[in-house]
Order: sequence, then structure tokens, then C-alpha cells
Amino acid sequence: MKKLLRLITIISFALITHQYFFSNFYLENPLLTTVKVAVVLAVFELLLKPIIKILLLPINILTLGTIRIFIDTLGLYLAVFLLSDFQIYQLNVYGYRLMGFWSYCLSTVSLNILTSVYKLIFTRKCHRQ
Repeated sequence: MKKLLRLITIISFALITHQYFFSNFYLENPLLTTVKVAVVLAVFELLLKPIIKILLLPINILTLGTIRIFIDTLGLYLAVFLLSDFQIYQLNVYGYRLMGFWSYCLSTVSLNILTSVYKLIFTRKCHRQ
């Protein structure tokens, strides 16, 4: 339970930071919707993602791990499918407009980087000598 709450908090911070930089998420009620999306993504990461990784292990080996981006994109699709007050719109990057799947993909990469950074910050243990 502690791991789930920590992951929900970290994903919430990542969603807020991504929204601040890219603003391609539609959040009807920003705080409540962010927490709901974080819960869906945390449950996906803890329960469904390991099963999908095992099922797609041969493809993961052949693509040298690139398929993991698409597995995480599936998590964002799941969040949009389950929550009516969360949508992902086009993403503008350096004058290019990315729509549909590519907007989801780049949002996933951004969220993964931010989640990794926040995991490093929040789960860092103090070492005393």
C-alpha cells in the first residue's frame, strides 16, 4: 500500500510538471483528475505492465527494449479510455504538431523521464556514516 501511494504521488507530480511544460492534457477538474489519472497509471504500472512485459518478452528482445515505450503508451490510452474528464490533445514541439498516437508517445516519454527523476528525488535514502 505504501508503494502504491508513493507511486501515485510521484506520477501526480510528473503529470503536473508535464502539463506545465507542454499543456496538451485536458483536465476537467485539475487536482481531482490528476489524482485519478495517477491512480490508473500506478495500477497499470504495478499490475498490468509486468504481465504485458512477460507476454511480449520475445518482441522486447528483438526490438532491444523499444517496445517498452509502446507498453507505457498503452497505459495512457487506458487512462483516457477509463476517465471521461481526461483527454490528450495535439502536442506542439518546435513548430511541429504531433497528433494522435505520436502525441501519446511523446507524452509517455516525457512522463517516464519525469517519473524517473521524481523517483530519484523522493526515494533517495540518507546514508549516515
